[in-house]
Parts: sequence; C-alpha cells; structure tokens
Amino acid sequence: MQWMSLGLVVVLGGATVLTQSPPVHDGKADLAVAVAMLWRGWMIRYLPEIVLQNVPVPAIVAAGYAWAALLAALGLTNLIITLHFDFVTWA
Repeated sequence: MQWMSLGLVVVLGGATVLTQSPPVHDGKADLAVAVAMLWRGWMIRYLPEIVLQNVPVPAIVAAGYAWAALLAALGLTNLIITLHFDFVTWA
C-alpha cells in the first residue's frame, strides 16, 4: 500500500500538473486505489492477530472487496460530478 500510495502521488500528481486539472487527479486516485484493493486478501496483513483468530478468512476477503467497491463507487461519482457539473459544484 505504501508503494502504491507513492505511485499515486507521483503519477497522478504529475498528470494533474500536466493537464492543469485537479478534478482529473481526484477521481483517478480513488479508482486506482480501488483497483489495488481488488487483490484477494489485501486486508489480512493489516489486521491484528485477534481478528484473524476470530473472523473467518472468507469474511475478511469479502470485506476487502466491499471496501474496494465502495471506493470505486466514490471515484465514479466524483468523475461524474467532475464531467457534468461546474468547478464550484465539484469543489
């Protein structure tokens, strides 16, 4: 996640500077993180041991996919608002 975050800052930040469009950066960042969260079991390494002992792995994997879906929905909503409304509404 740390390397992905660094990549997002460098690549999408560079895209924002090149296009002079902050909304482009904001919407793409949410979608890029959502794609990274589609890796099966990404949440497992971030959970405390007590959770891993008491919660079944399929439930953790499902929660990871749900988190990715939520972030993708937020990113898509942000892009729709960016593309169809003025800057004041987006901000």
